[in-house]
Amino acid sequence: PTILNFELQLDYPPYTGIKPESVSNSGDIVIPQGTAVTWKFYTRDTRQINFRLGSKIQSLQPDNSNVFATSGKVMTPVDYSVSLENEFMSGSDSMSFFINVIPDVYPVITVEEFKDTIYDNRLYFKGLIKDDYGFNRLEFRLSRKTGEDGYSAENSVTVPIDKQNVQQAFYHYFDLSTAGLKPGDEAEYYFQVWDNDAVNGSKSSQSRKMNFRIPTLDEIEEMVKRNQENVKSEIEKSLEEARAIQQEIEHLNKELFDKKSLNYQEKKQIQDLLDRQKNLQKQVEQMKEQQERSNQQESQYKDVNENILEKQQQLEKLFEEIMTDEMKQLFEELQQMMDKLDKNKLNEVMEKLQFSAEDLEKNLDRNLELFKQLEFDKKLTETIDKLKALADEQKKLSEETSAADKKDSDQLGEEQKKISEKFDKIREDLKDLQEKNKSLEEPNNFSNPEDKQQQIEKDLNQSEESLEKKQMKQASGKQKEASDKMEQMSEMLLEMQQEMESEELGEDIESLRIILENLIRTSFDQESVMDELSKLKRNDPKYAGIIEKQKSIKDNLLMIEDSLFALSKRQSMIESFVNREISAINDNINQAMEALHSRVISTVLNKQQYTMTSVNNLALMLAESLNQMQQNMAMKSSGKSGKSCPMPGQGKPSMKSMRQMQEKLNQQMEAMKKSMQEGKGQQGKTGRNGMSEQLARMAAEQESLRRQLQEYRDQMQKEGRLSDKGLNKMIQDMERTETELVNKIINQETMRRQEEILTRLLESEKADMQREQEERRESNEGRDLPKPDPARFFDSIGLPGKETELLRTIPPSFKNYYRNKVNEYFISIPGQVQ
Repeated sequence: PTILNFELQLDYPPYTGIKPESVSNSGDIVIPQGTAVTWKFYTRDTRQINFRLGSKIQSLQPDNSNVFATSGKVMTPVDYSVSLENEFMSGSDSMSFFINVIPDVYPVITVEEFKDTIYDNRLYFKGLIKDDYGFNRLEFRLSRKTGEDGYSAENSVTVPIDKQNVQQAFYHYFDLSTAGLKPGDEAEYYFQVWDNDAVNGSKSSQSRKMNFRIPTLDEIEEMVKRNQENVKSEIEKSLEEARAIQQEIEHLNKELFDKKSLNYQEKKQIQDLLDRQKNLQKQVEQMKEQQERSNQQESQYKDVNENILEKQQQLEKLFEEIMTDEMKQLFEELQQMMDKLDKNKLNEVMEKLQFSAEDLEKNLDRNLELFKQLEFDKKLTETIDKLKALADEQKKLSEETSAADKKDSDQLGEEQKKISEKFDKIREDLKDLQEKNKSLEEPNNFSNPEDKQQQIEKDLNQSEESLEKKQMKQASGKQKEASDKMEQMSEMLLEMQQEMESEELGEDIESLRIILENLIRTSFDQESVMDELSKLKRNDPKYAGIIEKQKSIKDNLLMIEDSLFALSKRQSMIESFVNREISAINDNINQAMEALHSRVISTVLNKQQYTMTSVNNLALMLAESLNQMQQNMAMKSSGKSGKSCPMPGQGKPSMKSMRQMQEKLNQQMEAMKKSMQEGKGQQGKTGRNGMSEQLARMAAEQESLRRQLQEYRDQMQKEGRLSDKGLNKMIQDMERTETELVNKIINQETMRRQEEILTRLLESEKADMQREQEERRESNEGRDLPKPDPARFFDSIGLPGKETELLRTIPPSFKNYYRNKVNEYFISIPGQVQ
């Protein structure tokens, strides 16, 4: 008997992704674990084949086609042999072979962890997984540890992957704030990947375990305190530098005043001042970023009081406005002028440099004082909250002591000592509050309740002594008294805080009202001087009186400036551009005074007009701030403290109401236009002052409408529903109208523009009504907030992806056989990730 041919049919497991194939006349083979093998032997003169697979022997009989066949699933390396026999002989044509089996190896996973530069509880992961045949799933698993209770049960999140790709990179983002962690808790997390082994069951591998610990409340408080001290220190340094620069500018101005030309050394001095100013600008930008980062780090770990949060946001806005776009543009202009600096341009350069230095110094000085006040307010609010929480903790301990046995006195005594230590920290906080209050230019009416503290401390000490003596009833009584006094003390501090805020706000409202009245009176005085000057000639004897009146106006404006700057250091609601408008007033009125002494009447009238325009603009700004402060006062008086009143127009006003207000304003302007044309504005009760007052009121109404429209536009943009591009054009037209009203200009062009604004408002009102009807017909579905893209995060920090490396290791043009061979090579290298 003889074997003419033999064939092995291989049916690979599904997880390999390899199609069935046949191997002819080759008995030694290498196959994946779990492959089903069918042996077929084609013979001559053979009655039976003796087939041995490992230790198992079986006799094979031919089928109808005279083919001997057998099959089996191979799980481990094995040898097999065949021998033939017929009626004449046996053992003929004996052959032996070996089958080597490649087991399905465990998957490999490597992970890199990165934290957000600001919110360090936001985690970004970048990893690589690889396997010989493919994957079942990849999970992110997390458990948390609270106190001494050990780690909780694991929570898992499935990470999307391509199950067929045997080697691939993955990205994942996780926000630990969603894990329910509290201050002092710990989190342990890792990734686990399973392969697609259908023979032995999916095998898994884990990444290294990573940990994250949430700081305790004390650690958070210490971190915030450290950040605040750093920010305050940077503001003080920047303020000192700004004052030094200003002194240098004044000194250099005096030196260069009488010089006819500039030498190299003097030009270099001016350039050095400009460079110092630029460096100061960079310091301010860094300081602003540091302040924002400090607030964000605090908010990620604990809830910040809503009132304090609003003040922080106002202060952040003021930080942003320290270096305005106008000031940055001024630096660029100064640098261009420095390139071709001569004596003729020197005065202009030095004036602009001094203007920017004064503006920067004022903003820094103001922000420093507001920052100190915010630091005090925040510390007081936190102390009140801690005292309330401690009172509740002491009350709970009193109840436990009352119901406890004497054998528990030692444990209760330890808990009582912890409460006493916390109260000692609160006493330190109150002393710190006194120091912070003293550092303010105008300290608050704050007093430290020393008597109440001593009473509480006495009760705490007596409760500890009673617990040591196992006098449970006496200890519980003293604990209850201490709790009640703590609660009384917190209410006392809260009442003091509210009284301070109300008293301060009331005083500031009165101060601002007086400033505003003085400002309006100054505007009328300036207008009167302009009218009188326009009728005089250069040699008129009354000209000297004009100079005296203008000087009186200048002195009054200086007093207004000092009062307003002092007020702005207490009230963040007074916008920073108020101080810049004051600087513009000073600049124009100084030039007007110079022109008066030179008797250049045309220049004087021009600068007086600019001065009056700036005064009117400033009055409008302050009127809005006064309105906001009055509304805040009303809210606090009605017992709704904690939320400041919104600015006029805040929220999403009704387009219909804005259209009606604009329509009414247009009618008033039309009547005023006719009155001005007919000359009635200068007769009777209206008079020139009356007309000016009406125009100023209309300008204020138009400004209020514009701000409401801006708020409406911003809200629509946030909701992704802004389709009316005409809103921006309306806002620009309203600004032009405000300027013309302030300058007492109402002409045909003004009224045509107002009609266009009204038409656009009517069109927007119709569009708004259509949107509301569509919203009523549609059902609202919950929307998931988009998660950050971790892949973009790694791109932003400059870490290259590994996808390119994967393409290099396993080129996509390779066929399956060669791809598998390459993959086998990389899988065989422990720890290889690229």
